[in-house]
This record gives sequence, C-alpha cells and structure tokens, in this order.
Amino acid sequence: TLGGEVRRGRTRARQYGNVSGKRGALTFDADQDARTANIYGELRYKPAEQLSLIAGVIYADGWRGRHVRFSTTPALDGHISFDEFSPKFGLLYEPSKNIQFYANYSRSTEFPGFGEVFQTASGTSSFIASIRPQTAWTAEIGSRGRIGIAEWNISAYRADLRHEMLQYMPGGNTAIPAATFNADRTRHQGIEAALTLTPTNWLRLRQGWQHNDFRFRHDIQFGNNRLPVAPRDAYRAEIRFGTEALHIAPNVEWQPKGAWADYGNLKHTRGYALLGLSAGATIARGIDLFLDARNLT
Repeated sequence: TLGGEVRRGRTRARQYGNVSGKRGALTFDADQDARTANIYGELRYKPAEQLSLIAGVIYADGWRGRHVRFSTTPALDGHISFDEFSPKFGLLYEPSKNIQFYANYSRSTEFPGFGEVFQTASGTSSFIASIRPQTAWTAEIGSRGRIGIAEWNISAYRADLRHEMLQYMPGGNTAIPAATFNADRTRHQGIEAALTLTPTNWLRLRQGWQHNDFRFRHDIQFGNNRLPVAPRDAYRAEIRFGTEALHIAPNVEWQPKGAWADYGNLKHTRGYALLGLSAGATIARGIDLFLDARNLT
C-alpha cells in the first residue's frame, strides 16, 4: 500500500474587543498559513496461512507561519518547519476466523499547531521558535475476537515520548515565553479492555476498563511524577434488556480515584460512580424514540 496527502490552509485571524458582549474595535489582525504533508507505505507478508508480518513507514513534513498586519499589543511574525520519519513493525496471528492476536512497535509524531507556535505571555504574542514536534515509540500487544456469547478486545501498550507538549515551564524556567512547552521524556502506558456478553438476542452486557499510567521520566523538576491527564482506572458497564426495536439499558461509570490535578502530585480529583439510563423504541418505519439520562446519582 502506498499513498500520501497534502493539507494546506490559510486563515485571516482577526480579534476584536468585547464591549458588553458585542464586537468592539479591532485589536489583532494576522495572516496564518499552515501546511502538513505525508507519504506512507505499508507491506504485508504472510510466511504462513495464519501469520502476517507488517512493515510500514510514514514521512511527514509541516510548516507554520504568521504575518501580523495589525496589533494593539506587541506581536511577532515568524515561521517554522518540521519533518519526521516514522516506521512501524507488526505481526498478526489468526488461529481461527474469529480470533486475532497482534503485536506492534511504531513511531509516531505530532506537530505543534498555531496554539503552540504562537503564544501570548507578558502581554506579547510571541513566536516560540524552540518548540519541537512530539514523538513517541509505542509497543503494543493484544487480542480481539469472538467465541460463543463472548466478544473481546484487549491490549497493553507502552509509549515512550520525547518532547510531549504540556502546559508547564520546563525546569521552572520562566525565561521561556510560553505556557505550553516540550517536556523532556514522558511515558504513557496502560491496559484497555472491552468485553461484551450476549446470552440471548434480548440481553447484552457491555463492559470496558482502562488502566492508565502516564508520568514524567526523570524530569529535573517533577522526577517521575504522574501526569494530570487521566485517572488511574476507569470502568464502564451497560446491560441492555430488549432488542433494537425496544430496549432499556441501565449503565454505570466508575472511577475509584480521580486524576491528579497538578504536576507536583499534591492534589487529585475525587473518584466517583455515576448511574445512567438509556432506552429506545421504534414506533414506525424511520421513526425512533430514545431516552438518554445521565448522572442520576
């Protein structure tokens, strides 16, 4: 498989003062240009009937630029370009038609957007020339399939990131005029699992669980602290009584402990359990009624 795409856009960015909820005088006017292009290829080879070996690569480049026409406060022009090479390797084992086991190892890239390249600090809309793309090497193993009444999808992953874009000052360096900047090394790892049981056509139980461990790696300021991104565990379940034509489905969302609220890991949000209820009915061809009630506790 070979392919590619090019995306390009131009925005005339204008900002106005707020006068009692109405548009006031022009305060900022700039031309913003962006381009992102990539070329990708993937090769699959089957050394055996049940085994596929996969190799691929993506090359991407990007460009961001701004020309300020007018601003009532200091604002800087600037442009920046990026390019990254991201390979991937994988294997897929299918012991039967409905069962798969897989493993992948790949590199990924995320380019900064205008919100990261141009940031306002101390009254100046600055060009952050030192911002860098966020990259990661990710290893993943998992399985998906169906046997009898059970259908599952489970995976475990570990992503080692460089230059993750976070809203913090690296090393407490207030000389960097940015609210969002690149961390040095971080890690995202966890488990994602889903299980659906369908004993009959009028009874279905769906469950999903996520275990998250996102953290700094030997950061000069925050050590190995957890990132305030996601809770450590999250669980959701729904049991549906009935069919697509008429059904009712109570559900629950549970977080035993909330996510950290700060990089210093001094305070975290509270855990919670929420009950909900959904229902649906088909009353005529092309006409459906539905109910979705959330946060009932």
